[in-house]
Amino acid sequence: MAVKAIPGPILKRLIDAERCFDAREYAGAAAIYEGVLKQLPGQINALVMLSRVRMILGEAPKAVELAKRAVSVAPDDAGALACLGHALLAADRGEEGVAALDRAVAAGYAGDDANVGLTDALVRLGRDAEAVARMDAWGIGVDGTPIWLR
Repeated sequence: MAVKAIPGPILKRLIDAERCFDAREYAGAAAIYEGVLKQLPGQINALVMLSRVRMILGEAPKAVELAKRAVSVAPDDAGALACLGHALLAADRGEEGVAALDRAVAAGYAGDDANVGLTDALVRLGRDAEAVARMDAWGIGVDGTPIWLR
């Protein structure tokens, strides 16, 4: 949903929730996002951000459920796919998390967290050679230092 398509009062609540999130007031952010979702069950921003809050609060199964809802609303949304990948990794569902993060990167997700999450998950899954190959492809050294800074 484009920002201009979000009703003004809902947009204000999303901004308030973002402020709570940034201030690490996660319970407050969660309450606002949940309220938004009662009014607009498919509001992608609220779904993704509430999933992130649930991950932070250690509620990985809830995070996965919310991220899956976000992807069902916007199947090609790179941010929703990345959120799903991270939620799946948090829920110890490594292979599924890697697949979702791969989809996010393929869909144009540019956040470094996807690459870091992918390599971390691959190492945890015992796929070290693939992790190193991906790091080389992304220009990241094994110690995390970009190769161009060495």
